[in-house]
Amino acid sequence: MSEEKQKKLTKKRLENIAVYYLSRYDSSSANLTAVLKRRVVKERNKGAEVPENIQEMIKDTVSKMQSLGYVDDERYAENLLRRMSKSGKSKTKIALKAKEAGVEVDLSGYDEEAAAMIFARKHGLGKVAGNTQKDMAKLARGGFSYSAAVKALQKVCDRIEDDES
Repeated sequence: MSEEKQKKLTKKRLENIAVYYLSRYDSSSANLTAVLKRRVVKERNKGAEVPENIQEMIKDTVSKMQSLGYVDDERYAENLLRRMSKSGKSKTKIALKAKEAGVEVDLSGYDEEAAAMIFARKHGLGKVAGNTQKDMAKLARGGFSYSAAVKALQKVCDRIEDDES
């Protein structure tokens, strides 16, 4: 059996890998750096020729993607906040995800009660009488503060009572 010849990791190849990834996913610069580093390790394990200055090549590739507008940390942070708030995530969860991605998110105007309401509706909380403790526990595991959880459950229960009457 003939062995497959591995391509050499060049600057152009790294750029192609980055463009392909960015065509599929929105990314922060820190995340793109991590993706490229993982790819280099994968290629090295396959036996590809990896140049000595690969770290510098990765930095240059990420900088080029930023200058072309393919990577924008501010845009990524805004999209992350919007996406996670619409899906009912807590401030804590959003802050952790932003830190993971290596971006700063401004949570000063974030309405945690509204997010807790969305979370409660999505998870069917407040529908069964006597399950308040379990519902509160689920909201706490979701990262919501005690006060936001209490207010959200109260509003959900009020809405259910209004719908029934």
